[in-house]
Amino acid sequence: MFGPNYQRFREARELIANGGGYTINNYEELENKLNNLLENNAPGIIAGNYVKQNSGATDIIISRLKKNI
Repeated sequence: MFGPNYQRFREARELIANGGGYTINNYEELENKLNNLLENNAPGIIAGNYVKQNSGATDIIISRLKKNI
């Protein structure tokens, strides 16, 4: 879940676009989304898969940098 100012963060934009994240603007939306998540685990699965697919990026970048130093 993200607040209304998430646009600068690629991960937030991608998760929201893929159904693994939500924008929350107020308490009522938070309550509704939390209730929905209790009934529907698909967003959690999508978010978990996103994290798995994107983990290790820092190690890859450092490895490539070391090769070029």
